[in-house]
This record gives sequence, structure tokens and C-alpha cells, in this order.
Amino acid sequence: MNKIKVIGFDADDTLWVNEPYYQEVEKIFCNLLATYLPEKEISGELFKTEIANLEKYGYGAKGFILSMIETALKISNNKVSSETIYKLLKLGKELLEKPIELLDDIEFSLNQGFLDFQSHFFLHFNQNILHCFELQYRILV
Repeated sequence: MNKIKVIGFDADDTLWVNEPYYQEVEKIFCNLLATYLPEKEISGELFKTEIANLEKYGYGAKGFILSMIETALKISNNKVSSETIYKLLKLGKELLEKPIELLDDIEFSLNQGFLDFQSHFFLHFNQNILHCFELQYRILV
């Protein structure tokens, strides 16, 4: 008898594409702030801010957006324009609206696990994208 009862996944980049969207937004972020620092330094400052905010915001687009705004304010000595802040917020909203693109063979793999192991799948979702995930699995949230 199989003793596996629960398999947990953090869905981003485990079940569907996610990281390229963040990289794209970060590139635009660096371009928006290029008058303050070189791209590599801006990315480094953003990373430091994200790590410092991780306990409060966790992972995800909303924490990333807040960290971009905080970083922009920090590296500009609070001189970044309201127009740039607006662009960052818009980028963040676009990030939240990206389509769900399942990684190769995910549906097959989950079906195999569900049927073979009679496991329950616990998927960690951003509530904004839960409605987009149309696979037919029991989801415990």
C-alpha cells in the first residue's frame, strides 16, 4: 500500500511558466531607472529590497511591485517621478494578468499522480489566477 497522502506544489515555475515574465518586467524597470544607476546595480538593489521584504510580503507579483517602487524611491533619493511610479504599478498589474501557460507534460504528470497514488494535490495559488487554472483536480486551499 502506498503511504503517500499529500503532494504539495508551489505552482509558479513548477506547474506553469512564471519567471520569464518577472525578468521582462525587471528589464523594463531597469530601463525606467537608467538615469540613476547602471542596470546591473539597479537589479542588485531590487534583489536586496525583495529579500528584505520577503518576510512581510512573501513571494509573488504584489511583493515584487512594492519592492520595485521602494527600490525606485531608494535609488533616486525619493526623486523618481510620479509618472514612473505609475508605470511601475501598470507593469505590476500587467504581470498579474499574464496567461497561465502550463509547462510540458504537467497535466499528464498530475493525472498520473492523482490516479496512481490517490493523492490530494495542494497547490499554492495567487487568488487572482486561481480562476484561470482549469485542470480537473481536487484543490485544497
